Parts: sequence; C-alpha cells; structure tokens
Amino acid sequence: MTPPRVPTADGWHGTRPDWVHELLDDIAALVGAPALVEDTEHVVVAYSRHDDPGDAVRATTILGRRATDDVSAWLAGLGIARATGATRVPGNPHLGMKPRVCVPLRRGADLVGYLWFIDPDQEMSPFDLERAEQAGAALAEVLWHDLPPGDLGSSRTLRTLLAGDLPTDPRVERLEEARARTGAGLVVLAVGTREHDPASLRLRPALSALVSRLAGQAAVAAVVDDLGTVVCLEPCGTLDLTGLVRETLPGGSDLAVGIGDPVADVPRLPRALDTALAALACCVEWPARGPVLSWPEAGMHRLVPHLLDDADGPARALVEQLRTMAASPDQEHLVRTVEVYLDLAGHAQATAAALVLHRTTLYQRLQRFTELTGVDLRDGEARTLVHVALKAARLPHA
Repeated sequence: MTPPRVPTADGWHGTRPDWVHELLDDIAALVGAPALVEDTEHVVVAYSRHDDPGDAVRATTILGRRATDDVSAWLAGLGIARATGATRVPGNPHLGMKPRVCVPLRRGADLVGYLWFIDPDQEMSPFDLERAEQAGAALAEVLWHDLPPGDLGSSRTLRTLLAGDLPTDPRVERLEEARARTGAGLVVLAVGTREHDPASLRLRPALSALVSRLAGQAAVAAVVDDLGTVVCLEPCGTLDLTGLVRETLPGGSDLAVGIGDPVADVPRLPRALDTALAALACCVEWPARGPVLSWPEAGMHRLVPHLLDDADGPARALVEQLRTMAASPDQEHLVRTVEVYLDLAGHAQATAAALVLHRTTLYQRLQRFTELTGVDLRDGEARTLVHVALKAARLPHA
C-alpha cells in the first residue's frame, strides 16, 4: 500500500488536479476519522471517502452541498470563526450532530475555510490534533490560491440585498452611501458558467477580480446559490462596464456574465437581478453573443419577460408547446426549421440553403408547424409572437 503523503507547511506534494479529494483521504487516514472541508460560508469544498455518513448533519451537508441554516447559525454561536487551532465542538442531538473537531483554515489572519472530523468518543489524540493542524495549514495555503478571498461579502448579505432590503454590513453601507452621494443607480451582475456547472472554485476568483476592478463602483459580491452575484453603482461618464467585465474574465474561461438593467435604489434590486439572470441565460444559450451581455443590449430577448407576464395566457402556453416539440425526436426538426426561417426574416431561399433543404420540404415543414400549433406564419403578428416564443423556449428559467 502506498503510504499517505505527508503534508508540510509548503503544501501537499505530488497531488494531481483532483488533489483536494485525495488530500482529504490522506488526512482521514492519518488521524483515523472522516474529514470534510467547507469554505467560510459552510459550502462543501470536498470530503474524504467513507463507508457510512457518520451522522445526519454530515449526510445532509454533503447531499445539499452546504450546511443547513440551523447548523450554520449554531456553529456561528459557538464562535468557531474566531478559533485559531484545532477545537472540539460539542454534539447537538437536536440537529443530529455528533461531537467534532474543527480546524479553522487560515492563511495568516485570513480565514479561508474549515476542516472537520467527526470524533464522538474523542479518540483523536493530541498527536492526531497536531497532525490535523499541520494538514490544515497546508490545505489553507492551497485553498488561498484556489479561492482568493478578495473583498467578497457573505451569501446571506447578498440574498438580503437582492431581495430589496438593506442588511447590516459595512460593504453595503459603503455602497448605499455612494449611491446617495452620487445619485447613481445600481446594477446587478450575474456570473455563471456556460455548462450550468456551479464551479464555485472558479466563481470566487472571478468575483474577487471583478470586485477589485470595480472598486470605484463600491461593488459588493458573493456566491449565492451556486451563482456569482455582484451589486455595484451604475457606471457614469466614459466607463464601459461591459468592456471592463470582459477584460477581467480569465482568458479561455467558460464563465459568462449577465449585466442587468440599472435601477434607482435597493428596493428595485429584485428587478435588476431578474434582468441580469436573463442576460446570463442568453450568454449561455447563444455563445456567439460573447461571454458578457448587458440586458439593455439584448435586442429582441428583452421582449421575453413581457411575453410571459401572464402565466396562464396563450403566449406562455405556446412557449411550453414549443419546448415539448423541441424535446420530441419527431418534431424537433420543425422547431429548428421555423426558428431559422424567422431568424432569416422569412426568406425561404436563404432558409433552404442554410438547412440544406429543398424548398418544397421547407414549405411542408412550415405547414406542418402551423397544423400542430395553430399559428399561421403568414400573419405578421403571429410570426413575431412565434419568434419571441422560440427564444423564450430556449431559456432555462423563462
């Protein structure tokens, strides 16, 4: 059997790109207890292999990818964020949590996460605790480089702010003071990946870089529900927010950013978030638009929210029908044909050439689409409705 790698203050040697899971397996083997790493918001980063869940809290945390609010609040009340070394945490039967050892992961004075071990019978010896701290120092060093903390806020702060309320937070206070002083509006940026991958390891460095570049805009940022979010002042003068964000994204990255409509004040931020998410969805669905899209520049896609205002209206029903047709092997080609036809302004010859079809086949498909949907594509208003509905049908949350 290959002996476990020994952690040193200089880092873990010989690890592969999936270093963190292997690293935790090694730590667990060293101290004889299952290990789990969380970031400062109690979002799971990685965990060791195990034969049983250990307790209800560990199982729920791993399955949900983060600790529940009750567990997070209880741990905050114990003051673990102020701990400087391995600390024994008592069990909480009400939460289904066995006693643990917590090693705060710090690089200097900065807290970057927590390393946890379930140890209900206090079987970890002083030597094991020392080894856990040594491993924690090495892990913190690597996490520091993979998850630079920057000036990020907490997810709870951003959730409150994006709901249109003012949380008690110095970053938000600076943002609100700057808004009141300058009279500028507020803008929301939504940061995600083109593969619908939470990818928090990549979101945090990107958010940190954006906060740094937007320092003059009093930006507040955090990862909220696996999505990067930034709230900042509306640019004034010659500042090109779209260009600045595009320059800040790392080269070759699959990250995408949607920039919402500016709003006047905090109570209107939910609307700004909706438009930022819509712009992000357009970036993901239509990569040709580029990695950054501002909702004011989204063209006909800006009509989608208005089209869907009536949840029980005919437009919503048409969108759902188009989604069903697009998912059907027998009808997907009809949806694709009509979308290309409308994208090319109803030019039959150009559509037939783009799809490599005989024009007779094209007309047959258009007629079949009309029969299935009841929409006459010869009618100008109907064509506009179908065109916008087709775009809405391709957006995941429309």
